[in-house]
Amino acid sequence: MERRLHHLLKSFKYLFYFYVAVLILVAVYVIVSKSYNVNLLIACGIVFGGNLFLGIVTQSSNYIIEKYSYTDKSRDFLYLNFTDCFFRSLAGLAEIILYTVSFAMGMESLVAGYLLLKTVSIWQDKDNYNNKKEGLHTAILRIAIVISLLISLVAAFYLKKFINSN
Repeated sequence: MERRLHHLLKSFKYLFYFYVAVLILVAVYVIVSKSYNVNLLIACGIVFGGNLFLGIVTQSSNYIIEKYSYTDKSRDFLYLNFTDCFFRSLAGLAEIILYTVSFAMGMESLVAGYLLLKTVSIWQDKDNYNNKKEGLHTAILRIAIVISLLISLVAAFYLKKFINSN
């Protein structure tokens, strides 16, 4: 158990490093481009804050599943190293940005198509069909997708206000 808690704390450390780097890049962009529009900054804050929230919640949920499970049939879903955290967090951030921009531009069919492709790719994994632990991780993934769509809808509201003001 101590080992898994150590892995959770390392996952949080990796998340911290990732989001500090992203925040620095966004701050440099805002300073250089002089984009001080409040609606754009609110939309960016919602996207980044929401994605950070999702990262913390999913890692904490995966830790709880790993801690209280009795079988060792599935892989560990906590971040193994910074590279694992970087690419998984970047994918999540890219998804939320895709959802937000698509909703703001009125292209909801793009989001629907992407979610369809994502669902089909999950169906391909028949090896873990009866594993209850994998089912819990899939439930966390579904909850994260719903929350990311809601976060994107809110951010799209402010992004649309920014687009309409320019």
